[in-house]
Amino acid sequence: MDSNNYVSRYSTAYYRVTRFVLAGLGNGLPLTHRHVYLARRSAVALGVCRPRANREAPAQERVKPTGPYQIEWEKFEECKGPKQGECGKFEIKSSQNKSDVVFSLDFPKDCPATSAKIVVSTITNNVTKKLWNYALNKPCEHFVMGPVLVDSFNLTKNCKVNKGQYEIHVDFLGKTKVFLGTSFFYGRYAFKTMSYNKINNFFCVYTLLNIKKND
Repeated sequence: MDSNNYVSRYSTAYYRVTRFVLAGLGNGLPLTHRHVYLARRSAVALGVCRPRANREAPAQERVKPTGPYQIEWEKFEECKGPKQGECGKFEIKSSQNKSDVVFSLDFPKDCPATSAKIVVSTITNNVTKKLWNYALNKPCEHFVMGPVLVDSFNLTKNCKVNKGQYEIHVDFLGKTKVFLGTSFFYGRYAFKTMSYNKINNFFCVYTLLNIKKND
């Protein structure tokens, strides 16, 4: 598929959504029918455009405000991953400074981190709508999650955490901005970020944040 032909059909805001979807799936991927579908569905949920039946609405009514932003954190807490078992104890020790969040881990056994998932939802008038559900089968190679895992646990590409006790410091604010980019749609979002293997959960973090226009 010629990505230029598809991109030319969308507004600048719509194109930004498309690129965000692609970024979550991995940098440099070609645009496919699946990506266009995800971008269209995401754009409707974000308010960038209306469903197809209402596409005749004026452009100024369709576009949701976007631009440089600041982040207001409303929740930052541990959550339950998709597996029944746990690799060990995972705890958020300190999250007051989002540029230096401290995690404590105590693993009595080795923990391969073979999979990961990032679920992104919007929250409007207490109604939650799921936007994206990124399933990553190589979390140590992901452009945001990879450096955190590799650097914090001194991992190789096999992405296996050896048993032991760990205290790691993560610039969660910086990583969030890398994930979102320098410009994004304003509003309230929920992020559920988790990593696991076939049997056990490695970690799960739930964040609720408000993306606001820069003062």
